[in-house]
Amino acid sequence: MGSSISPSIFNGIIYTPPDAIFELTKKYNADENVLKVNLGQGTYKDENGNPWILPA
Repeated sequence: MGSSISPSIFNGIIYTPPDAIFELTKKYNADENVLKVNLGQGTYKDENGNPWILPA
């Protein structure tokens, strides 16, 4: 019995470079500095890790 391979729906996908914001987050996560501040995706957290809403 012969096997047939059907074409993948992913064959036509064009590669795009990684999004800069996600790359920045990856670098932030790899940084071991305890004083680092994450401002990459618009979220702020207090010293306890709780979300901080900017006063408007």
